[in-house]
Amino acid sequence: MNNLLDYIETEELVTTGYYSLYSVEEKASKEKFILKKFLRIDEHQLATLKSGVQLALELKLDSILEPIHVFEEGIDVGILYKPFDGVSLRTFFNKKNKFAA
Repeated sequence: MNNLLDYIETEELVTTGYYSLYSVEEKASKEKFILKKFLRIDEHQLATLKSGVQLALELKLDSILEPIHVFEEGIDVGILYKPFDGVSLRTFFNKKNKFAA
């Protein structure tokens, strides 16, 4: 968990106007994670992000995405999360709507 270059993006899960979410694999261990890379973030947003992640780590919140580490490397900012078995809300609704028709 040294830097972003230690991970290989294996699948793009979703992209919004603010971030991209990827399934990644650590090069050395082959362990899988989720990586949220921010497309743009200002200093205030970064401070808020770091505080939120630190609070989640301290409280060990039972959330869908459990943060592990915040990367801040030059203009690249990302959060590494523990992996989970699930689908995005968009995928869930798309599948549900296909069966509802």
